[in-house]
Amino acid sequence: MIMNSKTLWLVTALICCCIWSALAIPKFWIANAKRPAYIECASSDECTFDSCCVLGMDRYSTPICQKKLQLHDNCRLASEEPVNSTVAYPDGQVVSLHKVHLIMCPCADGLSCDYKSRTCVNFDDAYSFNELNETPNRFDD
Repeated sequence: MIMNSKTLWLVTALICCCIWSALAIPKFWIANAKRPAYIECASSDECTFDSCCVLGMDRYSTPICQKKLQLHDNCRLASEEPVNSTVAYPDGQVVSLHKVHLIMCPCADGLSCDYKSRTCVNFDDAYSFNELNETPNRFDD
């Protein structure tokens, strides 16, 4: 079969269109199609802007979207940074998690978990821990 330039252009355009369509599908749609229905989120990117994906510490915990902590809410320093993990369930399902928080969400934007009170405070008022020499960063006590 001999292709003329119009046919070649049409075939090329069709191939490019198929490739573009495949790349344009959001990753979370693909992830949602493959994962079990009881998994609400596999990444904090799937939750609303004021929420995050949280994984509990029980044996078969399922990740869920929860609201970020507000001013004066109790917080957990270890929950501030997201983690990546792979979890397995009794039904044989294995799910990869990306940017999830353990136990609870961090404080909302503009807030920070205070080292002493373990509550969310305005970022400028936070009493944090200096990781290098393990001493508090404020000496006004």
